[in-house]
Amino acid sequence: MQDFTSGGTRKNPKLGPADQNVEFTGLGVDDDDPDVATLKNAIAGNLAPMGVTDVTFVEPGEITDARNQIRGREDAYMHVSDGTFHGCLCGYTMQRAAPSGAPECPVCVLLDA
Repeated sequence: MQDFTSGGTRKNPKLGPADQNVEFTGLGVDDDDPDVATLKNAIAGNLAPMGVTDVTFVEPGEITDARNQIRGREDAYMHVSDGTFHGCLCGYTMQRAAPSGAPECPVCVLLDA
């Protein structure tokens, strides 16, 4: 690996052996979703040969705040479809249509922007 700077090239020190048993920390709101965990662990496995042994995914604060705002009341909001029959952009699986006049899901609004 080389670092290309205005002063020329400089070799970086050799990376140590990568940890092959990489796991993600901080899986966040999707902790129970095995597909998300599998995807994140696959990404970690691809980064391991580069010496990356710990990766955390973090959502922007405003999305985290919006998720906290709707938590436990997801069915009271109108959601933006993710293109599947019951899925939406925020990850909530709709069980029934939102009540008439329901506000838009703030997470879906942010992710749809």
